[in-house]
Amino acid sequence: MNTAALAGKHVLVTRAIEQAQPLINRIEEVGGIAHVIPLLSFQTIEEAHHIEQVRNSLEHYQWLVFTSANGVRFFFEAFKEDHLRSIIKKANIAVVGHKTEAVLNQYGYQASLLPKHYVAEDLVLVLREHINEGERVLLPRGNLGRTYLPKALSAHGIEVDDLTVYKTVCPDVAKDHIQSLINEHIPLDVITFTSSSAVKHYTQILEGLELEDPFPYARIACIGPIAEKTAQEYHLQVDITASTYTIEGLIEAISTYFKEDENY
Repeated sequence: MNTAALAGKHVLVTRAIEQAQPLINRIEEVGGIAHVIPLLSFQTIEEAHHIEQVRNSLEHYQWLVFTSANGVRFFFEAFKEDHLRSIIKKANIAVVGHKTEAVLNQYGYQASLLPKHYVAEDLVLVLREHINEGERVLLPRGNLGRTYLPKALSAHGIEVDDLTVYKTVCPDVAKDHIQSLINEHIPLDVITFTSSSAVKHYTQILEGLELEDPFPYARIACIGPIAEKTAQEYHLQVDITASTYTIEGLIEAISTYFKEDENY
C-alpha cells in the first residue's frame, strides 16, 4: 500500500481507548491524521449473580464460544483458574476472529474452531457442523451482543447460556470531545466505526447536541457489514465498508476509496 495513501486526511477514530492504538498507527503510517474520541468503554458487571451461578456448573458445558477479545479478557477475569480447569480441559473453544484468538492464546489456551469470516452468521454455520444436538454452549460476551447467535444456535437444538461478563458504555467525556472537534473546525475526511455500539453512541451524542450533520464532508467508513447495517439504520450514509473485517482491511478500503475518488 502507498505509504501516503491518506496523506493529509483527517480521520476520526471512535474505538475504545485500549483498542485504538493499532488503528491510529495504521492511519499515521499511510499519511493520515488521526483524531481519537473513544465512543466505547468497557466495565465489569458489578452485580454478578449470574456469573456465580455459571461458575458452579462449568463442568456441564461442552463448548466455549468467544465473539470478541473483550469477552475473553472479562471471562478470565471473572473466573479463577481452579474454576476454569473443569471446563477448559474438556471443552472445545470457538472464536470469531484472529484478534480474539490471539488474546485467548495470551491466557495459554488454543481455539479449536475459527470461521472464515469474522461475523456471527459464519460462526453459526461452522458451529452447526461441529456441535451435536443437546450439547451445551457457554457464550461469554458483553451486554450489547447481538441476539442472532444464541437464537440461531438454539433453533438447531443447541443449548446456549448467554453469559454477560462485561458492559459497554459511552464515556462521559465523549460528548465534550466531539463538541471541541466541532468548535475547532477540524475538517474531518473520514469517520471510522468498528462496531455497532460506536455508531449508536455517535448518533446519540449528535442528538444530545441537537446536531444533525456536523461533519458534512466526512465519509463514513465501517469495518464490516454489521456496523454498516447499524449506521444505515441510524440514517448515516455509509461510503466505505471493508471487505476484510480487520483494521488492515478497513485502512485498505479507505485508501482504495480515496485513490479511486482522485481518478474522477
